[in-house]
Amino acid sequence: MFAIATRRSLRSLALLPALFVAAACSDSTGVEDDPAEDVEAISMTVTRPNGTSTTYTFDQNDNPTIALGSGANSVVARFVDGDGATVTLPSTEFRLEFEGFTNGITFARSATNGFQGTITVPAGVTTAQGVALLWHIPSNHEDLEVPFIIQVQ
Repeated sequence: MFAIATRRSLRSLALLPALFVAAACSDSTGVEDDPAEDVEAISMTVTRPNGTSTTYTFDQNDNPTIALGSGANSVVARFVDGDGATVTLPSTEFRLEFEGFTNGITFARSATNGFQGTITVPAGVTTAQGVALLWHIPSNHEDLEVPFIIQVQ
């Protein structure tokens, strides 16, 4: 009887290294890593109606001022880590959003790319405010929120 119990214990011990390897290769929660966790800032290229383009890179602590023109301004965004490298985000799970625009400014997202669109500034507006968001579609919430000031040129 002692020999049978000893053999069972030895077989159980032999399985332990395999269990440690399996545990190290998977997330203990069973949930994949969120790529947005690496996002530190937004890099946004704005092309104004007169054809001039400017790229702004800012995080939630910067409160930057961006220059827009009166009319339709093309916006293309990428989200970056602390080193300025682009963080690859699946477009089925994330998109660029704006909220809190003042003075009648609107945003229309591209139908083919969730990270670009058009910000339209009505005639006569000289300054305004807005908030750029990295929106997580499945959870319906923002993963990054960056307020900014708009100066119309």
